[in-house]
Amino acid sequence: MIMDEKTKRNMCILSLLPVFAWAVVLFYYLFALTPLIKGRMIEAHERIVTITYNNYDMMFMLSAIAAVISAIVLIYFIIHLARIKTINGATKAIWILVLATLVPICFPLFWYIEIRNERRDMPVHHNIA
Repeated sequence: MIMDEKTKRNMCILSLLPVFAWAVVLFYYLFALTPLIKGRMIEAHERIVTITYNNYDMMFMLSAIAAVISAIVLIYFIIHLARIKTINGATKAIWILVLATLVPICFPLFWYIEIRNERRDMPVHHNIA
């Protein structure tokens, strides 16, 4: 497998997509709660429930899109990790657990620690079976 700089850069962008997707969900919710935040009524739980209920469709759609993006990136990185010959099985298992547990925060961390420093002519398995 050839890991040139363009491929590594593309994987970096891919690792950041779930972070941005979940940030959009968070900012949308904070934007919906802006009237309560400005009015210093953030403790008005009934109003928070009402605002959440009124924006539930869009929140659900944005969350579903972010979850699908996160799942796709997770599967892609697990397959990439499983194909690498130079990483031992225990390290792969730990990385898979960390990737699956800390979605999406650990994707950029995985890229920075593992993918950024991979050799150009990295030995890989042809499949993961």
